[in-house]
Amino acid sequence: LHYDVCDNFLCCIRGRKRVVLLEPREVGNIYLSGSSSAMGSRALEPSGRAQLWREFPLAEGAWARRYEAELEEGDVLFIPSFWPHCTEALPPLSGGSRLCISINTFLLRPEAAALHDPRDVWANRELLPAQDALKPFEDKTLPALQRLPAVPRGFYCRKMAASLLAMAEEAEEAARRLQGSAIQH
Repeated sequence: LHYDVCDNFLCCIRGRKRVVLLEPREVGNIYLSGSSSAMGSRALEPSGRAQLWREFPLAEGAWARRYEAELEEGDVLFIPSFWPHCTEALPPLSGGSRLCISINTFLLRPEAAALHDPRDVWANRELLPAQDALKPFEDKTLPALQRLPAVPRGFYCRKMAASLLAMAEEAEEAARRLQGSAIQH
């Protein structure tokens, strides 16, 4: 389970593939480290989910709200940027090998193109302003908060989270307005 910073067309060339997508709002429920979830793709295995949900309790609700697609040869699926997703090869309907070949084509959004690191030829690193925000957060903010006793640590974490959630809601509302305006034209 991971996300990409670019929009992506996933083309199934040979075989069959299952794709599971989660909305970006689930990012807080899937235990990300970098751009990948600590759960990996283990949620794809139904037999291990009970243990997985004990280990990652917030992920169970996120998984219940997932979207799924099964791709056959020749199918193309659009995966929007920042949508966590995972894939698995499926057995052919008529038996045989699970061999699955697919190709990803990544697209840079014009409004974000200048925000990518020009040395990142695959354009899969965090956007530059996000790197600028995440590095000191991980290197300084989190260790500083860890030094606080439990009660003030909880308070300041929630205070920071409230500011970040307000900023996220404002950004999501702006994106909705932009989409509505594009549809009307």
